[in-house]
Amino acid sequence: NKGTAEPQYGDRPYSGLLSLGFFKGWKGYLADDYLELTLGLVGPDSGAEYAQTKVHELLGQMLPKGWKWQLHNEPVAQITYYKSVSHKINPFVEYKPFAGINAGNYLVSGELGNVIRVGYNLPDWFSPFIGTLSDVSGQRRKGKKWHAYTFLGTTCQAKAWDMSLQGNLLNRKHNEVTIADPNRFVAKGYFGLCIGFYGVEITATHFEMTDEWDTQPRANRYDGIQAAYHW
Repeated sequence: NKGTAEPQYGDRPYSGLLSLGFFKGWKGYLADDYLELTLGLVGPDSGAEYAQTKVHELLGQMLPKGWKWQLHNEPVAQITYYKSVSHKINPFVEYKPFAGINAGNYLVSGELGNVIRVGYNLPDWFSPFIGTLSDVSGQRRKGKKWHAYTFLGTTCQAKAWDMSLQGNLLNRKHNEVTIADPNRFVAKGYFGLCIGFYGVEITATHFEMTDEWDTQPRANRYDGIQAAYHW
């Protein structure tokens, strides 16, 4: 509840993450490998309080009042690895099961999932787990000026640690008043639309997620928009 300045017992703690990631992918004949390294900072120095407050001011919404109880400053180091296998049913339809792991002080988890996409001029490279990232540079070299597709996917995740729910790992001073008791297994479904033209790509995605902790007051339902340019 962002409208109260009191600590939210058993709720998700206030937290912000400022991070920089390096992504590398290897494309095989059928199987693709993805590796991402992330370094960042969680806590007041991430600037999340300022950013959220300013956005709420601009939109004329209620200002969040509980940032006093946010997580302490803590460096974040993460490594993420996924492997997926492509099944091209025909030139317009692709099915892609995948598996992945996250390791670090922010998140420790394993995932299994699958996604299907249907469209025109499907890019060869498609990551259903890193922002639905497509590699369209190859499309341009082949003379394919534009592409469009819809996608539908599901993911099951097993969590051993989640800082965004369980609080700081290194400095646990306030965790007893902000910690949520996490569900170790969560599922997520999503669908979306991607349109690319001459290297510019716009992706809109809607997500539905099962409860991440037992006393969660609201359903996990959110939308995302990604804009990218490939050269």
